[in-house]
Amino acid sequence: MAAGLLPTVMAISIGLQFWYASRVTPRLPATTHDASFAFPEERMAHLLPIAVRNSSLSLANAASLSLSSFSSNLTIDILSIGSLSRPENLQAQRETMGRYVRSFTGVTEADDHSEPHCSLSRQDAQAIAERCKIPRDKKGSDPPSLDQPYSVLYLRRQVYAQWTGFLSKRENPGGWLCAQKRANDGLQIVLQQMMQTTLPDYLLLIDDDTFIDIPQLTYYLQTIHPDSSKPLVMAGCLIRFRESFSIPFGGFGTFLSKGALMRLFTPISCANVTALAPSDDGFIQNACYRLQQNLFGERQYFQEGMSLTEFMHAYVSTHRFADHASWTKESSYCVHSDWVWGYFFNYYNVGDALNHPKHPESYNKMTSYRLSEQYAMKWGLNIQQRMAIEGQCRYTKTCPPEAHMCHYVTAKQIREGGQRVFEEPKWVTHDSQQPIPIFLYPFLNHTIEHELKHFLYDGIQQSSRLTLTKDHANAPVWIVDVRRAGFSSKNFCNRFVQLARSVNGQKRIVILVYWDDEPIDHFWDCYRATRVLDSTTVYRYKRSIVKGRQWNETLQFTEPGSIIAFGNWRDHSGGPVRHIGYGVRSDTVDGVESILNGASIWEIERSVDVSHFWPLPGKGDKEVLRGKASQLRDAVSSAIYDKLSQIHEVFVGVTGQAQETGRNTAQSAYLHKLLQSKIVVVSQKDNWEDHYRLMEALVSGAMVMTDSMLTLPNKLQENISIVIYHSLDELVAKAQYYLDHEDERVAVAKAGYDIAMNYHRSWHLVERMVSEVRGVAFE
Repeated sequence: MAAGLLPTVMAISIGLQFWYASRVTPRLPATTHDASFAFPEERMAHLLPIAVRNSSLSLANAASLSLSSFSSNLTIDILSIGSLSRPENLQAQRETMGRYVRSFTGVTEADDHSEPHCSLSRQDAQAIAERCKIPRDKKGSDPPSLDQPYSVLYLRRQVYAQWTGFLSKRENPGGWLCAQKRANDGLQIVLQQMMQTTLPDYLLLIDDDTFIDIPQLTYYLQTIHPDSSKPLVMAGCLIRFRESFSIPFGGFGTFLSKGALMRLFTPISCANVTALAPSDDGFIQNACYRLQQNLFGERQYFQEGMSLTEFMHAYVSTHRFADHASWTKESSYCVHSDWVWGYFFNYYNVGDALNHPKHPESYNKMTSYRLSEQYAMKWGLNIQQRMAIEGQCRYTKTCPPEAHMCHYVTAKQIREGGQRVFEEPKWVTHDSQQPIPIFLYPFLNHTIEHELKHFLYDGIQQSSRLTLTKDHANAPVWIVDVRRAGFSSKNFCNRFVQLARSVNGQKRIVILVYWDDEPIDHFWDCYRATRVLDSTTVYRYKRSIVKGRQWNETLQFTEPGSIIAFGNWRDHSGGPVRHIGYGVRSDTVDGVESILNGASIWEIERSVDVSHFWPLPGKGDKEVLRGKASQLRDAVSSAIYDKLSQIHEVFVGVTGQAQETGRNTAQSAYLHKLLQSKIVVVSQKDNWEDHYRLMEALVSGAMVMTDSMLTLPNKLQENISIVIYHSLDELVAKAQYYLDHEDERVAVAKAGYDIAMNYHRSWHLVERMVSEVRGVAFE
């Protein structure tokens, strides 16, 4: 079938060329925004010579509207999928949204070139619905199992054309079916237009019953995605199915960056591609792999050298509704227009991979505006949970001032939305000569011993550059302890949402800190709040950012793993995830100084040669929660005891209380043992990095040895301020070496102590977080 496709397409092209000739409006003049971009003449011949209807806003219409002072550096084109039955909608969009963009193109039935003059009766529509059911007959094969990629697409076909439950209730079911090809036909129109001019920074694909606050959207794009050359596909509202299937809710808009548009135009040649595998980096390699998979049954429509836009057009235009009586299981068109975009945009990498915080599947190449999403299968979600993820998706048939996008609205509502005056959120300011006010959330009883007190509360209180305030409205910086704020609980999240809404329209830095251990590749968050806040200034810090760290039985040591690829969190609702390790607690320093009682830390007698604060296997189990994450620690204690205790004074075990009390309080017995030690060996947990003992050991004046870390604290250098061991044998050898070379050991200990005390106190941590992002707010 594929062999005969190209002549058919060319024949259609020749016929349409004359049919459209009298209806083509003059093309847009070339702009200077991207004058360097041009398509070669041989590529321009590949698309059908389709009409471009660009309707500009007249001065008379513009004068009747209250224009805002908003200005944008982005070039935007709009394609609106309309109908001859409601021309007032397209006109309302031209008068409102059209005034902000370079080009506004509206398409109707007159532009249906995949199936010209598509006309289906109710009987035709019902027959098509029956043909699209799966299985179609008793002899038909079973649908794909749910564990196969995109199998849900085939199962959803029954809903797409379900006659009794959906299609028969429409006033014009045949017209609805015909319109499913119009979206892609319209896309071909604007792409042909672009080939004759230049690419915009963004192309917006919308329905004619949609209002989008273009200044709001442009502000978001300029701040979150300023580099339009990066391939980005963003849905105004993203629909997620329980299985591996996501699509844009077409009426809320689908937004393609310049980089994504360039991928649509890229010719795909698989003749010389041998490594067929999914690839986030190799667009052609991935496309050829998807063709081999043929998950959507699309391979039959592909011709070598086709661009993706030609490929999509061939898929949509080949099987006509008028020929439904001759459709077969393999040769039919039973898909919604949004499903076509959802499949090709995701699986063929029109956008870059996102590493979504909650949906890390490899097909995830489409983000959503401010994480606005809906789940098609709503069971298991209560109303509050659905509201938490819906964002802009909930604005249907109404378009309140806080809505940036509205669907199923009238021409009157579109014009009312167009009267808005956009005001860019203003920064919350402060006197630059005074400490920066910080609002700390939650504002709990800070006598409780945990990270919120040890680092955030104490750090702000001890800093000369920061000051703690309860006045959240006037604080230019908020810092949130994610776990203590209970963001995994909807009740605590609701409280924070109310705080965020109370200051809506103000810009401030919001720093979310997640101190916990879990080596997870997502970030507990209150997504509803970060949608309300200006997401351009939301930043995230996490202690454990390593994945794949695990005990290797063969090596008898841990594999280091890799840094978690959180992706660009600006694609979701804020800035990227950054590392923030534990620092030096003030109670630890106070406890050490109390024990020293004025003596120099470098002149005290240290009677223990090597200490490792973990018991030998089989001992101390009642005091220590071991678990599978303790194999390295068990092995380190055993190595020190077996190979060093015969000739050196060693300590392996727990002193003082263990678990929560031991973690969160500075115990005298433990600090005494630290001060008695010449070398303190630190071992991380098997599956995550960073814990209190590293900094506690450094400020004790001992030389510190640690297993290798991917996130070694700032300023520490191997063999200068800290000693790193990469195996148990190396641990023993290095410990012996530095015990034999006291001057070198003391030099490393002093360097480590100075770095811990001068760069890793509680206020250093908080000031570092603020200073890393404060340029955004205080420049």
